[in-house]
Amino acid sequence: TLSSARHKAVLKNLRRSLKRKARVGASKKACNIVVQHLDKYSDFLFGHMLRKRSRQIVVPRTNNVEESLFRTVKRQCRRIHGRGHLSRDIEDMLEATPLVLNLRNASYCETVYGGVEPQTIAERFSAVDPSVPTQLLKSWRDEKRSVRLPRKFESLEDLPQQLAPFIDAAYTKLKK
Repeated sequence: TLSSARHKAVLKNLRRSLKRKARVGASKKACNIVVQHLDKYSDFLFGHMLRKRSRQIVVPRTNNVEESLFRTVKRQCRRIHGRGHLSRDIEDMLEATPLVLNLRNASYCETVYGGVEPQTIAERFSAVDPSVPTQLLKSWRDEKRSVRLPRKFESLEDLPQQLAPFIDAAYTKLKK
């Protein structure tokens, strides 16, 4: 990652280079347009700075890191299932499934499991009460079911009108 000073230097060099090209080339108009956009949007081209104690962190302007993780998950699903259409697989996947990819990250394993050796990780997992993941899995599935509208109803354009009598009846019943 570039520091804030490096970001500014890169933009300054780019702007200077474009100004030089605008003086001599046939692309004068295009270069001037780019320079105007750089002047107008330079504050928004890079992430903002966070100061945490003695360190400075440049917060990314985009979500490329998350998108990269999503691409990796999709690639693995294609390898496992052998098909290109993955929407059902991704929807049925548990929310925490992509966290398994963190096992490739040595510093993550060191922090969370106390080491990168499979024995250390296995010991940490074996210390977990077996009923806890089962309960967590059940609560995630129940939550997913309670939030998602069944697919056969998603395409109905008059769904609110069809549901109104039932909602009214339930409201009347609960109000008593």
